[in-house]
Amino acid sequence: MKTTSFCLIFVVIIYFFNGCAPVRYTISRSLYEPVKTLSNEQAVSPQKTFSVYLPHGWFSTMDKDCSCDELWIVKENYSGVVKISEIKEYQLPKDLILEERLLILAELSLGLNKRKFGEYFSLIRKPSLFESERGIFSDYEFIFNSRQTARVVIIQISGRVFEVFAYSSDYTTSPRISLLELFSIHQSLIENLRDEMANGSIRRDVN
Repeated sequence: MKTTSFCLIFVVIIYFFNGCAPVRYTISRSLYEPVKTLSNEQAVSPQKTFSVYLPHGWFSTMDKDCSCDELWIVKENYSGVVKISEIKEYQLPKDLILEERLLILAELSLGLNKRKFGEYFSLIRKPSLFESERGIFSDYEFIFNSRQTARVVIIQISGRVFEVFAYSSDYTTSPRISLLELFSIHQSLIENLRDEMANGSIRRDVN
């Protein structure tokens, strides 16, 4: 996996610096607005390095087969999922500006997902830059396994980089969540993550 990652980094960086990439600094307004309120229930990562407040009707869980420091936020009827994880394994050139870093990391993420899902991967929207009231980010959208839709956001907060991955579930016994609702919840968690990281406000009473 590390060899694959380093190869992808090399290819993507060469792609950008050869001038073959699309316009890199066009920053559009976020396509999705966050929901107005979150609940008072806080979810904290396993290693207590970041936290978010849960949307109403959602719960947090973890992957018991992985010692990863990541959060899984799941809608109560299992129709939507958001995974928050920190990106640590890529060492990009230090002289890259933020916009370049966000786009390169989004391209790397896209490449890994395309490789993971193979013929079941279909790109909806290529990596682009967007801004919200709290800062800029890169994102892209794709379909996988024929009927599931995903949006992946890359953000940098206080020098740390996070991937926030939202997708519709294939859990067929539940009503399917609308993509507008899913990605609005997604955006809410992104903005809340920014706030929590800025405030350093992981509650000490959370075990």
